[in-house]
Parts: sequence; structure tokens; C-alpha cells
Amino acid sequence: MFNTTSITAWPPRYDTQIIHLMIQSPTVLYAYWEISERRRRMIAAHYGKHWDGLCKVARLLRSFTTSQTGAVESYTDVYVHDADRWYFRHLEPNVVYQLEYGLLTEDHLFVSLLRSPAIRTPRSEPVLYESSNAADKNDEGHQHKSPAHGTSLSSYDHASPFKQFSTYSLYPIEEGVQK
Repeated sequence: MFNTTSITAWPPRYDTQIIHLMIQSPTVLYAYWEISERRRRMIAAHYGKHWDGLCKVARLLRSFTTSQTGAVESYTDVYVHDADRWYFRHLEPNVVYQLEYGLLTEDHLFVSLLRSPAIRTPRSEPVLYESSNAADKNDEGHQHKSPAHGTSLSSYDHASPFKQFSTYSLYPIEEGVQK
């Protein structure tokens, strides 16, 4: 009935840089990512190790707002080894999350390679009433609290000690380095 000889298999990779963080439920997020072979070779050459020997980490950031200048309240590192997807379970409903995929150096410094857009997990229960105090709410209608400790996402991007290594690109020493 069907001609199965013309069906081609999905490619194992698309050879691109991509990261997606998706909502499965109010307490579960699913993520997948890919680093191109060319980028892998560049990173491996930069660190003087084979790609398989590098410590790969998925860092789940938790913040108060979806704004890129919002403060990061906390983060969780997951050592993903050579995985290209991950489920994040037991999360809080109605919270903003963002995912970074990167490397943990021998000095225990995190170097971000990819960053997803921020997303908010849905509420687990319907809202039964609205607060009459509108001054306590931000522009999205959620209670605004100052983080006890946090780093703004804008300063977080520039925290890397590697001058020739940006968040999204690896440059030769001659390019992209301010002297």
C-alpha cells in the first residue's frame, strides 16, 4: 500500500546553533539544543580538548520577569554530558525560566554557548480574584518582588573571563578583542 523505499530518515542533526525551551505542563519544561560541527571544532580547539572531553551544562535560570534586564533570582546547573535534550521537572508554576547551554571550565566558570528566550510556566490553578492594589503589580499583572541576590541578565552576558569568547561566537584572538 505504501512505498517505504522512498521514505528517508530524519537527520541526526541539522548542523546549526539552536536552543528551544518549551512548556509541557506548569511544572515541567522540555528543552533541546544543537551546536554545529564547525562550532564544536572551534570550541574544542579553543580549549585544547576534544568536544567529548568538555563538561557540558544546561543552566536553567529562574527570574521574576521576562524582560532581558530582569534580575536572575537563581539558577540550577544540570550536567548533560552529550545529551541534546532534557526534561526539567518539579518546577514552580507561574515563574519565568530561561535556559543556557554551555561549558563548565576547569576553573568551574560557566561559559554560555546558547541562550533560549525567557518563558513563563502557566499557573497551575485558575485565578479566583484580582487584587485591588494595582501598585503592587508590574506591567504583566504579576506581583513584583526584588530578588534577594541576583545578577542582571545584561551583566551576566559579559561575565566571561575569556576576551575572545563571546556568548554566541568564538573569535580568533585578532578579531573581537578590545585592547
